[in-house]
Order: sequence, then C-alpha cells, then structure tokens
Amino acid sequence: MPPRPFRGASRKHRPHYANAVLDLITDGTEVHVPYIWPLEVTNVLLRAFRRRRITKEELLDYVSQLASLRLQMDLEQAAERA
Repeated sequence: MPPRPFRGASRKHRPHYANAVLDLITDGTEVHVPYIWPLEVTNVLLRAFRRRRITKEELLDYVSQLASLRLQMDLEQAAERA
C-alpha cells in the first residue's frame, strides 16, 4: 500500500484546487518553489512533531514523500536578495 499522501483534511473536504495540485505533484509534475521552501517545510514538520501532532513514523513518511517530489527551486530569487 503506498504511503498516505500528506495528512490533513480528507479529499472530500479540501477545495477543488488543492485536490488538483495534490494530484499533479503526486503524479510527478515538476513543482517550482521559492528558495526558502525547504526551510519552511522543515520548520512545519519539526514543530508538528515536537507538539506531538504527528508521530516519528509520520514525520519520516512525510520526509520520504517530500524527497520524491520533483522540486525546482527559484535560486534567482535568492541571488536577488543577496
């Protein structure tokens, strides 16, 4: 059984747009993200774990799912801010 995609509201309760985006990224579509995105996601996951909202197993599962995404970071934005 494949890992459960990102925890949160059930598919029925997520907005149509969110479902469409989730379908695209889980199907392997390349995703463009700001250069700071990995830090933001890491912070969210660690805070959820420390507050016991997710278990260690869930944390590792999410990290595994995130690692499988095709991410393209906007490094030009980082260079502009330097």
